Order: sequence, then structure tokens, then C-alpha cells
Amino acid sequence: MAILQDVTWQYKRFSISGRYALIDTDTYDNRLYVYEKDVWLAFTFPAYYGVGVRNYLLVQYAITRDMEVWLRWGHDRFTDRQTIGSGGETVDGNTQNDLRFQARIRF
Repeated sequence: MAILQDVTWQYKRFSISGRYALIDTDTYDNRLYVYEKDVWLAFTFPAYYGVGVRNYLLVQYAITRDMEVWLRWGHDRFTDRQTIGSGGETVDGNTQNDLRFQARIRF
């Protein structure tokens, strides 16, 4: 099961998008793939599995007609485990954050 709520707000050259997702699956074999908005020309399609919450916030600002910036923050918090990932990408604890920044200048 995954319950999602997306919100987007735009005002002139400024945009904010976010999501709050509740996740509850039995195992990794029951994972759910859900598309998330991301910075320009990138995409995020994470596997939702386990029991927990996934949030993200994407801020986009057009400084001028030819210059834009994006900032994206994602946060996972699980209640069914004390480590996230495996191998060299193991994170001790039940929370994980990711941060992306991108700037685009058109010539």
C-alpha cells in the first residue's frame, strides 16, 4: 500500500512541489514504483517498500528568462528497520536524506 498526496504551488517565476507518502509493504518483492518530480532533465522513480514515510520538496525559480535554478530535498523515514540499503551504500539508522541543486543558463 502507498498513500500519496502531492501539492504544487506556482506564482509568477516561482514554483514549489512536494509530496507526502505513507508506505506499507510486506517485503522488497512487493515494492511499488512511483514517479517523483525532479530537477530539469532528471527523473526519480524510487522503489517504495517497507513501512515508513517518504517526503520530497522541489523548488524552482526562474531568475531571468534564460536562467533557472532548482533545489530538491527528499527524506525517507522507516519504522521497520534500523539500517537502509546494502553493501557500500548502507546507512545506519532509519532515516535518509538526499539533496540536489541544479542551475541552467541558456545562451
